[in-house]
Amino acid sequence: MVVKRRDPDRVTIAPLTVRFANDEPAYSILRRLAVRRGCLSVADFARTVPNCPVTFVAGVSYGRDIDLVSRISGFDLAAILASTPVRTDKGYVLNGVRLDARGSRNFGRKAIGRICAACLAEDRESRFGPVECRPYRRFWWDLPEFIGCPVHGCALSISCANCGSEDLRTALRPDLCNTCGSLAEPEPKRVEGGGFERQLLDIIRGADPPWWAKDLSIRSMAYIALNVGILDLIGPSGRITKEGNPLDVMECMVWGADILDRGKEVLFAAFDQAIGTVLSGTLQDLYGSLYRGLEWHTEPELKGFRDLLVEHASLRAHSRLGREMFGRKLETKIDVSKLQYGTRSELAKVLSITDDQVKRIAGPYTCDRVPGSRHKSQRSFDIYGASNFVSQIYCSPTYNHVPPGLIGLLEVKRIGLRWPDVYRQIRDGRIPIAGRIAEQEGLPAVLVDRSIAADICLSVETSD
Repeated sequence: MVVKRRDPDRVTIAPLTVRFANDEPAYSILRRLAVRRGCLSVADFARTVPNCPVTFVAGVSYGRDIDLVSRISGFDLAAILASTPVRTDKGYVLNGVRLDARGSRNFGRKAIGRICAACLAEDRESRFGPVECRPYRRFWWDLPEFIGCPVHGCALSISCANCGSEDLRTALRPDLCNTCGSLAEPEPKRVEGGGFERQLLDIIRGADPPWWAKDLSIRSMAYIALNVGILDLIGPSGRITKEGNPLDVMECMVWGADILDRGKEVLFAAFDQAIGTVLSGTLQDLYGSLYRGLEWHTEPELKGFRDLLVEHASLRAHSRLGREMFGRKLETKIDVSKLQYGTRSELAKVLSITDDQVKRIAGPYTCDRVPGSRHKSQRSFDIYGASNFVSQIYCSPTYNHVPPGLIGLLEVKRIGLRWPDVYRQIRDGRIPIAGRIAEQEGLPAVLVDRSIAADICLSVETSD
């Protein structure tokens, strides 16, 4: 009796093939080939290919045996690998970019099987070949970090528009529902912007990541952007899961990524604004799900962002004395329970000046006094207002050296002005902050325009 053995080395191109599509993973190529051949499953299709072992099909979704897919389809191996996640000992990798740091995707019920209605409609209208073979899956449809389509800006859908079934993940054709057999795509739901998914796609395709995402996996990038957005839009008590309304998740991700991309100063200002109304509580009460997740997830790649949070908690003094964050003791300046009203010394710490300098700006009726407070009251200084003012400083342009035409706030005596007078005009909105000196904090960092400061202060003296 002759035993027929299947030899993978002898596998060649299938009798009927399909056209190549950009961004299509290997497992989607096999599904389209099965549809082209009229098979009911990918395994049935593999049995029709001479010398092809059926067992190889299960490993394709993990990035194994991609060379077999290349020979069967006739597509270039490098082109297929550029769109197929490959499982390694350091996590899943796509085109040289780490998708996660855990070694397993843990897709979840609402990740695999999602579709983009706009993509499928374009496939049927603009691609060539048999209609049933035109629609194909994009690799980002099955990545849980992509809530929306980076091409069309619409939310990805998991359920059939006809019957509501969520059994799309096993369908050979992504545009047909396994349950009712009808076209499965719903009306696209769009969100303004949608830029974060495009940013992730560009990074996977080889673009440089932003400053905050160096050495981060795609999963960690999505987590940080989402929770920074939640903290700024909703506040520390806000909570949105990826299983929630996809448009809400997309909006928070876009918002958070925009804050992060604009630099550390803008990020710290967003932290200040989000937790400014929280006068007491734990670190989780102050930083919400962002802190909670960074405490739970122990991946070494997140160390850089943990350091940023520790730096903010120390510099802005939004934690209780002696509190630790991620196992590191915070050098806090002010107790958060005293954030709204405080003493002269606490105001000095917020503004990064001395107690004697505070005496020159904090008279009984100045902006740094709590309205209606007694002049000699120990806790009559507006710490909350001063903290918000310091946040505005961090939103201004940063310079390593003082540019021509500008001058440091505490140095205006060189042009014949008193810095307390200039400071009061800044707080009253008459003189804008022109910038800040890098590596400086509080009032010593403030830069103002020489001519504007002189004109405003002289006009005030004249009117008086």
